[in-house]
Amino acid sequence: MSTAATPLGPSVPASTGSLPSNRSTRAKANSAVDRPFSLRGFTSMLMMIGLVGLLLTGFVLFIAPRGRFANWNDWAVLGLSRQQWISLHINASVAFTVLSIIHLFMNWSRLVGYIKRRSKLQVNMKRELAAALAITLTITLATILNLSPISLPMELRGEIRNSWERPTIQSAEVSLQESVGSSQP
Repeated sequence: MSTAATPLGPSVPASTGSLPSNRSTRAKANSAVDRPFSLRGFTSMLMMIGLVGLLLTGFVLFIAPRGRFANWNDWAVLGLSRQQWISLHINASVAFTVLSIIHLFMNWSRLVGYIKRRSKLQVNMKRELAAALAITLTITLATILNLSPISLPMELRGEIRNSWERPTIQSAEVSLQESVGSSQP
């Protein structure tokens, strides 16, 4: 008799098509439904979804035109205006920050236990910490001083934003010059 795998786990005889009568298999299949709601898991899932939302809204705002162009031309992505994308990004940032604090609070004892276990093992990570701080400081200073290659993403953003406005601004300037020129004697 041949067997076929089921999404619930063990093989089932292909001819019967029914689940085995093994109680432990049924208990495992039903355990996902019977278990209590996990606030930790819920918070983690919200944080993951929030991170995806931040990445999406951040990307859209990265390529979005400047406010005046977006407002003049009713610019929208997926039916949402630039201001709506900004609102989504800010609210997602606030929610992600609050959820991160809640997540840290709920897992504080685990974090402290992990740090204590690591310190008992005398794990020396001074070089790693120094390297991480040096890289963070370098990126921060290079960003503030607008140094290359750290400035490349912002330069790219400027190019993308400027590319939105070139044809429309020229058209607006020509129209403005024509209207001003025609009104003078």
